[in-house]
Amino acid sequence: MTTGLFLTPGAARTAYEAGAVHALVKEGGIRFGVVGTCSAGAINGSFVATGQVDELLEQWSTWRDKDILRIDVAGLLRGAVLWSPSFMTNHPQRRGIIDRFIGGATLQAGVRFRTNLANLTTGRSDVFEWPGAPIPLAEGVDAAVAVPTLVPPKVIDGMQYADGLTIDGQGRVYVAASNGVQVFSPQGQHLGTIPTPRPPQNLAFAGRDKKTLYIVGRGVVSKVEMLAEGFKDRPK
Repeated sequence: MTTGLFLTPGAARTAYEAGAVHALVKEGGIRFGVVGTCSAGAINGSFVATGQVDELLEQWSTWRDKDILRIDVAGLLRGAVLWSPSFMTNHPQRRGIIDRFIGGATLQAGVRFRTNLANLTTGRSDVFEWPGAPIPLAEGVDAAVAVPTLVPPKVIDGMQYADGLTIDGQGRVYVAASNGVQVFSPQGQHLGTIPTPRPPQNLAFAGRDKKTLYIVGRGVVSKVEMLAEGFKDRPK
């Protein structure tokens, strides 16, 4: 039997995941044969899949905001004249985390790693799996944590990829898919689909009490008033 692990997005949630996974692997002796991820969970998952849970825990104990993101001053200056697609850059995260720990790492024998990416060019939600993906693992992880308008999307083979997911305060996962926004329970059960006028590319909770789900895709911005509310301690 294969034991799987799925790691979800959310800043506070991913910090918790690091400690929980470390305990499961080191104290529980569990070996995960499949590691599925989305958004920021791809960072944690890539450490797990490459056998670096000690390093993951160590990094989370020292990471600061400036180790992840910084203001893209050069981009903003260019935007003052032309147009700036984002106002932040994740270069610190790419160099200090992804390149340092994942760029030269290999998956543990028999382990498969998957992550979900929003294809901003086609409007589809694509799943990449290693081994076998057409791009290096580090490139996929970098794309998984690229939040459009916050940091530039990742260009892979002429396609723009980015984080295309969000979660609400109860841990439900909202996925930008070709047929609308698919909603899943924290346990992975499909709860339903929110229809959209065009294939969505990204989404986020915002507005008063974070009860409005904003959805963008193919030149259309939609908003849906929700009973659920987004996480109040994170921007997305």
